[in-house]
Amino acid sequence: MWKCSTSSGLDSNFFSTAGQTLLGFLSIYCLVVPILGRYKEQQPDIPVSKPLVFRLLLYLGTLLVLLAVPVYPFQPQVALALGFVGAVLPIVATLMLIRGSTSKIRTQRERMDNLEGDLTNVRSKAGSLESRVAVLKAGDEELREMIPGLTPSEDR
Repeated sequence: MWKCSTSSGLDSNFFSTAGQTLLGFLSIYCLVVPILGRYKEQQPDIPVSKPLVFRLLLYLGTLLVLLAVPVYPFQPQVALALGFVGAVLPIVATLMLIRGSTSKIRTQRERMDNLEGDLTNVRSKAGSLESRVAVLKAGDEELREMIPGLTPSEDR
């Protein structure tokens, strides 16, 4: 079974824990900054199915990554576990965000397809109306020819 060295002071496991902590912070930072920088008018909510769980994963991950380094001198094995779990939780949050964004993208795509269908219907109706207007204009010109005293200025 694998064991951490328990020597006092700064050993290689301490630097591994410090590196793990740094990577944990970077992963949380890369996840949180785009969410905080989003335009709330365009995207009022975070596209995840369970926002409370998402936030909990981020907060707990941050807490565990923060605790890993100060716990190390007293309990190296616990510190390594804290760092590992603290690094895994933002990955789970990222997967939640990807899954929620994917479903939101699908919904938007379906809405766009429906709008394209509506636009096609409107265009066909407009074409039909244009042909009716052309027929009416032709009929109007025939009437003008039948009535000798009617001029275009007398229409209105």
